[in-house]
Amino acid sequence: MKRILVLLLIAVFAAIGLAAQDQPAGGEKEKKVSAAKLERWSGGILRMDTEGSTLTVRRKGSIEKIIHYSSATAWTKKAGGAADPSTLKEGDRLVCFGKTEGGKFVATKIIVQTPK
Repeated sequence: MKRILVLLLIAVFAAIGLAAQDQPAGGEKEKKVSAAKLERWSGGILRMDTEGSTLTVRRKGSIEKIIHYSSATAWTKKAGGAADPSTLKEGDRLVCFGKTEGGKFVATKIIVQTPK
């Protein structure tokens, strides 16, 4: 009798475990959040092209990336408040958030870090 109960319990737990594997953890909301996740790039401004709306930003070492921005890009200061992109100069530190579209990194938000 005890053996039958033990086997029955094992079968029930196995069925519950198989049913739980079929459902994704976090459901559909987690998939949407990860799809909306932005890429991050930070470093110092190496070159600026205001006509082309691009910044070349170099990370520590020699890795460079061209950051594309537009009028929709949000500019903020690390300390808070809005930043003015016209006041940027080479060597300023930035943290850029955006997505790669067609091989170009397009920034949606840029945080300007003031020098110490």
